Amino acid sequence: MDSKKIAWSRVLRLAGAITAYLIGSGYATGQEISQFFTAYGPWGIVSGLLIAIFYAIMVAIVIGYGYDHRHSPVQGAKTQAFTYFTGKIYGTFLQWFIPFFLYLVFIAMVAGAGATIAQYFALPQWVGSSIMVLLCFIVAILGLNKLVDLISWVGPLAIFMTIIIALYAIISNPSSLSEIGKNQDILAEMPRAVDNTSLWLFAGFLYMTYNYLGTVPFFVEAARFTDSKKESILGGVIGIVFLMGAVILLVVAQLAYLPHVAGLDVPNLFLSDLIHPAASIVLILCILGAVFSTAAPMLWTAATRIAPQGTRANKITLLVLSIIGLFAGNLPYGVLIGTIYPYTGYISMFAIALILIKFIRTRGKTQDLEE
Repeated sequence: MDSKKIAWSRVLRLAGAITAYLIGSGYATGQEISQFFTAYGPWGIVSGLLIAIFYAIMVAIVIGYGYDHRHSPVQGAKTQAFTYFTGKIYGTFLQWFIPFFLYLVFIAMVAGAGATIAQYFALPQWVGSSIMVLLCFIVAILGLNKLVDLISWVGPLAIFMTIIIALYAIISNPSSLSEIGKNQDILAEMPRAVDNTSLWLFAGFLYMTYNYLGTVPFFVEAARFTDSKKESILGGVIGIVFLMGAVILLVVAQLAYLPHVAGLDVPNLFLSDLIHPAASIVLILCILGAVFSTAAPMLWTAATRIAPQGTRANKITLLVLSIIGLFAGNLPYGVLIGTIYPYTGYISMFAIALILIKFIRTRGKTQDLEE
């Protein structure tokens, strides 16, 4: 590792950008946390702790690769990361599948923005969707440098807000945690990522896999904005620890109020109302910010896979994808989330195994890109 002095401002900036990239409406609303962790009771907390460790390791591997190839052409380093870690055949498949998946997530996030604004402000869904598409298009046109600058603060802000909400909920009702065993009937009726309640660790792993694989191109590119490999890896690990720490707090808070939040589309709004209705307004803004911080870079990633950044073809691609996203973003948000994420998680599991095996076999060796 590098012997340069660590610039913590760059580390935290990278951690913030990574956190923002991984946060979407599913996290900020609490729905994603409910289905992948809370629905499994106290075991969901254990799952979150274990997954955090493995998640941080996997991010460190890919972001370290990104720094090693920071002088390589941007497009080559990103796309060849898949073939380097998973082999030519599967890697080539992932090179095209991941941008397609990210574009589907972009559509889901656009739908989430429209649904949030429609529910709270009683406006048509297309209003929120249109605003989100326009913002994402403008920021994606600016390129990733501007993208990192603009979204690096959104992730920490959204997590800070949910941490405050979770801590208040836990402190205001700690005794209910000891009675969680009495709520097994409620847990049994909650929607969950994996139907079998004994597969709590698998559900957490599924959460990690579908989030992880789609972010590989972003991790590889984001590592370029640090001055040492140590800074890159620290930024990635801190971002994941920050994210998963907030996830675990939300799980505890939801368990504390399980009879009230079970079955809600936006459980975090119930928790924020415990503080004050004004807190819910702030949370809604955080949800929209979280949607933007997820949707914008994913639109950018999908477009740059088709045409290099800065070219006329890239701008046309961004425009076309934005228009399609505007219309597709009016589909039901819950249906999009329930369809896209689980299947991607299963596909990602095999890729993650290959990435880990490749890292173990080549640790300490120079990671050369294939010609």
